[in-house]
Amino acid sequence: MHDVARTRLCMTTCPQIGRAYTDFQEIEMGNMGDNTNLASIGHWIGGKLTGIDASRRGDVYNPATGKITGQVALGTSADVDAAVQAARAAFPAWADTPPIRRARVMFRFLELLNAHKDELARAITLEHGKVFTDAQGEVTRGIEIVEFACGIPQLLKSDFTDQVSTGIDNWTLRQPLGVVAGITHSISHAWSHAGCFP
Repeated sequence: MHDVARTRLCMTTCPQIGRAYTDFQEIEMGNMGDNTNLASIGHWIGGKLTGIDASRRGDVYNPATGKITGQVALGTSADVDAAVQAARAAFPAWADTPPIRRARVMFRFLELLNAHKDELARAITLEHGKVFTDAQGEVTRGIEIVEFACGIPQLLKSDFTDQVSTGIDNWTLRQPLGVVAGITHSISHAWSHAGCFP
């Protein structure tokens, strides 16, 4: 079936699928679906893009067309070590940053998410096959989690309870733990990754 006819059929039977299909076509027109011009996806470690020249790579498919749209670098133990070392090096300065300044960083991140939410939704649609409106909802849920994290000054407050028992007082202090890893599931990509921030 011709692409235009298929798009019209999708738009008629289910407008949401039709819009998603149209988005796929627009992205592919930008050569994302052309195997001679594949997107190269690396790793972001220590503020730098790494792994672009990795020898082990995995194909990324557009689920709507089955075409390969990119290749992702497969991480090695050295990549994991580099990420942990970068996080460990950044930890002391972040731990000493007052909560209000941490919140400013999260607010800036929130502004970027809001400014690029449709681009993020298109990326989810392209790589995971979600209907565009569903992908938009997923990005919105991720944004809501980051909004929650922007309240970090309130969340990090300590508390004190006098006389929890005879002669015993209780203090609660919230302090940074150190380097942690977030292992997220692959069904709801945007909000599950955003959940690592708080």
